[in-house]
Amino acid sequence: MLMKFGQVEDAEDFFRQVKTFDSTIYGTIMNGYKINNQPFECLSIFEEVKKKNVEINIPIALALIGACAHLQNNLRLKSSLIDICFFLVNVYARNGMGYEAIDLYKQIPDNIRNTKSHVCVLSACSHSTLIDQTRTIINEINNKTEDVFITMINCLSRVGTFTEVQDLIHIYEKFHSPSVMYVNGEIMKFIAHDRSHPRSKEIYDELSRLSKKLKEHGHEYDSRCEKLAIAFNFIQQPRPSFIQITKNLRVCGDCHRATKMIAKIRQCEIVVRDANRIHHFSSHGQCSCQDHF
Repeated sequence: MLMKFGQVEDAEDFFRQVKTFDSTIYGTIMNGYKINNQPFECLSIFEEVKKKNVEINIPIALALIGACAHLQNNLRLKSSLIDICFFLVNVYARNGMGYEAIDLYKQIPDNIRNTKSHVCVLSACSHSTLIDQTRTIINEINNKTEDVFITMINCLSRVGTFTEVQDLIHIYEKFHSPSVMYVNGEIMKFIAHDRSHPRSKEIYDELSRLSKKLKEHGHEYDSRCEKLAIAFNFIQQPRPSFIQITKNLRVCGDCHRATKMIAKIRQCEIVVRDANRIHHFSSHGQCSCQDHF
């Protein structure tokens, strides 16, 4: 309201008093600078948004686009337009517009593409089940970071190409450390097909029982680290009402779908905190992320 009446300094004073910042607050102040023709101030706030890893929403993106309209031949203009491109690729991905995401991704110069852009376009392919396009993009990515690997595994597991998924997991584990997990307060390290735990036989027996149930519900089951951790919980408490797992990597699509089913079959709440967000799997077989991961 203050910005709409040109009271920029008063709005800034109010902004500085805010203790908890989110996308809504940042979008509001950025839009205020935009409508008052202060593009550099708007871009400064956007830099803060990126540093604090605040999710870029539509109001922030629109304010950024408006600010860019006031810039000419400026390095910050180029950087901001790149950020807008990444945001749009992500928007396309979340709305099942895979082809549009790929077209935009291909327009981004190779030297500008980074992990964020790779993850966004692969997610778009995943949600639109564009398997051939996924393979092509994967082959073109030279620097495959942990996030890129997880997204690649997610893409391929979503369409049921489990042989390729398994090959990717083996390649990943050659170059990356096992996933570190906190399972109900206990620090654990599991990797796919891991049998190093002292109670390994019990874990795999439980995994076999889970596998049978999941296959009855039409889900192919692989012994990835999250599933081993869940099985470990069930041998500790046969009928737990709550399971909590924290891992240092992002959850893949295959494990996400399996965890939803397990929560429903076993009628328990499962909370998985990964590198990206907190997933609350309810006993109804739903996740709080609404399958946007």
